[in-house]
This record gives sequence, structure tokens and C-alpha cells, in this order.
Amino acid sequence: MDHNKVIEDYVVHKMTLSELSSKYLKSVSTIQRCLRKMRHVHVVSKFKQVTIQMDTTYWGRNFGLMVIKDALRNKILWRKYVRHETIADYMEGIEWLQSNGFEIYGAVCDGMKGLLKPSLPYQCRCARCTSNE
Repeated sequence: MDHNKVIEDYVVHKMTLSELSSKYLKSVSTIQRCLRKMRHVHVVSKFKQVTIQMDTTYWGRNFGLMVIKDALRNKILWRKYVRHETIADYMEGIEWLQSNGFEIYGAVCDGMKGLLKPSLPYQCRCARCTSNE
């Protein structure tokens, strides 16, 4: 029995203990022992082609949560606690996604004009840009 395959079936394919037991012809307790050996496995998303939405929400003057999420699947792909919303922080998130195999088709953000790059289609959703529609 390949422990990595059991863990992959459990984490990625969301198989139950009884399903794993049937698939690998092992008892449920044997499958549980195998899974106890598992260390933290963090899968951000199995979908690597994404259009992203980016924004920061603040609690107080100097504490916010910057989030980049998959616009189609509504899944958070990257997050960071920040004091202020900066282009450098957004670029850090975009670069992290790209270095982890994500292909970004486009981005939606609320007014960070510095994110514009020829290779990244961008839609601004700030009040100033949407008031002319």
C-alpha cells in the first residue's frame, strides 16, 4: 500500500475511510494509522487557471487583510495581514501564485493602477472608474 496515494486520495479526492478501506483492501484502522503519519498537506487549489479578485478589508486604521481569490470558484488563494494596501503586496501575492503554478488570465481590483502589465488583463472596479459606465 502506497501511503502517499492513500493520503492523496483522502486529501485531494475527498475519499472517506470506508472508501479507502475498500479501494486498498485494508481495514479502516489500518487506513487511520496510515493517515496519522500524514503531516500537514496544504493544497491551495487543484484548479491552476484562474481569474483573480483582489481586495483588502480593514479593521481599524492600521490592520487589514489582503486577499486574492479565484473569481470563478470563490476560493481564497493567497492572503496577507497588512497595515496599508500597497501595489508591492499585491505583486507579492501574484508572484507567489505564479511561482506555485497558477496561470492568471486576468485580475479585478479596486483602483490599484500600478498593477497594469501587458501580460495581465486588468479590470478596475473603483468608484471613479465605474461611475462613467
